[in-house]
Amino acid sequence: MTPSFLIIVPTYAGRTAQLERAVRSVEPQLGPDDEILIVTDGPVDVPRFGPQTRYLTGPETHDWAATQRNLVLQMTWSQTHALFLDDDDQFLPDVLSSLRVFVAEHPGRFILGRFIFKTGLLLWDTPEVTVGHVGAPSVVLPLDERRFGTWTNSQTGDFDFITSTLTLRGDQPLWLDLILQDMRP
Repeated sequence: MTPSFLIIVPTYAGRTAQLERAVRSVEPQLGPDDEILIVTDGPVDVPRFGPQTRYLTGPETHDWAATQRNLVLQMTWSQTHALFLDDDDQFLPDVLSSLRVFVAEHPGRFILGRFIFKTGLLLWDTPEVTVGHVGAPSVVLPLDERRFGTWTNSQTGDFDFITSTLTLRGDQPLWLDLILQDMRP
């Protein structure tokens, strides 16, 4: 089976410019079965993008997108993997094609890639699941087994999701030394 990706992009009111940059970083990389899902924190006017973009209005919570991400993962999707892109970040060029090859070589694995901040800080430097060392931008989540942890509405929400998912899966992450995203460029 050819890997396909659901790219989940949470957003809030007043973030049109950031959202446009984030989505434009993904659109040229989409394969025929990939999809972008923009999920809003309450009713928010968002720009309309190409035919592979869907829209979902989540509840208004202002909780770092924890509720929106948890809601999306309760739904059924046709893609094989989920990726998480914050509306103020962007995918690096050719990331999806590189991921497609890697995922095909390691089917069903929970993968953690790397991401870089505009300051030059690169996460991770050593492959270990610790607070502040991993985050949603590094997650490549298989959607086949439906065993997902929960995002919490705190600053450690990404870490909480990753560790609870790994516990449910009885798994350790597969570390991919590839920079997936540019954080807040």
